[in-house]
Amino acid sequence: MSNQTMTEDQLSLNSQLSELAKVWTWVEALAAQHQIPAKTVYAIQLCLEEVLSNIIRHGYNGEPGHSFTVAFTPLADGLWSFTAEDSAPHFSPLEEADKRAETRHDLDILKPGGLGIPILKKFTHAVSYEALPVGNRITLTFAARVD
Repeated sequence: MSNQTMTEDQLSLNSQLSELAKVWTWVEALAAQHQIPAKTVYAIQLCLEEVLSNIIRHGYNGEPGHSFTVAFTPLADGLWSFTAEDSAPHFSPLEEADKRAETRHDLDILKPGGLGIPILKKFTHAVSYEALPVGNRITLTFAARVD
């Protein structure tokens, strides 16, 4: 049994990939309540899947039994924010992506991994990372997509 809880603005999950299915239902409900356009919902779901699966697979090494949260905040001017917080070891995905970009070779694009941050940067309005005293916080901000 999962320790998942759901409120309007926060979702608590266990570190299992199967928990990600609960995120889609939550995002769909938020989208209906806050009139988030379908193209933006797609971007939100794509980016949350990337971030949350990385927390589970890399932050917690695929070990079940760890919890983390995702919080939703409607912002002014048609912006919406989702913030994931975990208690995994510190890891700045933005800093790591910058290091990879500096040393990237053409054949690197054939290797798995390393594409998450470019996806986040393409589909979000803004991405930020903060090391917490214990854990990590990544915030994704989305604007209404019309493309």
